[in-house]
Amino acid sequence: KAVEIRYIRSNPATGCNIPKDDDAESMKEINPFTEIELAGFLTESGDTLYRDIYHLAADTGMRLAECLGLRWSRVDFRKKKITVDAQLHMLRFKGDTRYLAKTKNRKVRSFIVPSQVITLLQKVKKAQLENQLKAGSAWANPDDLIFTDIVGGTIPHSSVEHEFAEICERV
Repeated sequence: KAVEIRYIRSNPATGCNIPKDDDAESMKEINPFTEIELAGFLTESGDTLYRDIYHLAADTGMRLAECLGLRWSRVDFRKKKITVDAQLHMLRFKGDTRYLAKTKNRKVRSFIVPSQVITLLQKVKKAQLENQLKAGSAWANPDDLIFTDIVGGTIPHSSVEHEFAEICERV
């Protein structure tokens, strides 16, 4: 319009490439599991390293980053309630630094979970305490995360995603 009314001689945006919103990434269709597929997946994940994360996600609808960023202080075992207020975020190519950040939509949500989730989390807590005893002074879980490696460190998103893809292939 500025060119049209002779306010400027030429349009500075001429020749710019406008990003398309129909690129391959945004066009990926989400195909959630059917009830039968989910049951098969959870059965197949039975002996895998990250099975507890898959079960928590399936039972609550939490995103992977939210599961990995869930802290013990956000679980109320008595009321069977989980509060999701953070996610484990990763700075790729910066030494793969992981830190807690706000949720994707920046909202806090709390919900009541089924008894099986409470049982699962109690089992995870027991295993984590055993790992802490074994690790001794090497234990480091400053954020009090629920899902950690054997010395209290964060779990890489890519490790969970890789195992998830392998299980999906088998199923």
